[in-house]
Amino acid sequence: MRKLGNSTQRLRTLPTVYGECYDRLRDFARAEALFDRAIALSPDWSYPYYWKAWLYVRWHGSTKEARQVMDEAAKVGIVDQPRFAVD
Repeated sequence: MRKLGNSTQRLRTLPTVYGECYDRLRDFARAEALFDRAIALSPDWSYPYYWKAWLYVRWHGSTKEARQVMDEAAKVGIVDQPRFAVD
């Protein structure tokens, strides 16, 4: 059985993975809370910002909220990520 890595990596990864699951189950409120937690644990990691932005598009149909998430990511220096190249 393979180890998941160090505890810091797991803390950063698990809320995002669970958030993805709830997002796909359309439990958007729970997914949003998990993405917020992942961002709080590791604000310099792009993945939860990406998922949270798309969550708002799927949940509310709101590109404005999605853009706010991407702007939040840009404030912490996440700007050169390919997944943020969407206009």
